Amino acid sequence: MDGLIRLRRRLLYESNVPERIRSREEAVRERAYRLWEADGCREGSADYDWYLAIELLDEEATF
Repeated sequence: MDGLIRLRRRLLYESNVPERIRSREEAVRERAYRLWEADGCREGSADYDWYLAIELLDEEATF
């Protein structure tokens, strides 16, 4: 039952979020994952990798 509630919330969230925001979140998620892999899948680095991914994507967008 808990899984159904989470799925419903996610579907409601995704249906109300503009496509450009979802695309940005997906880009950050993918970049953070690649950073995590490149760093040897270090445990406990999720926040660091996430914010570094945002920073790198922002830098790329300004060029």
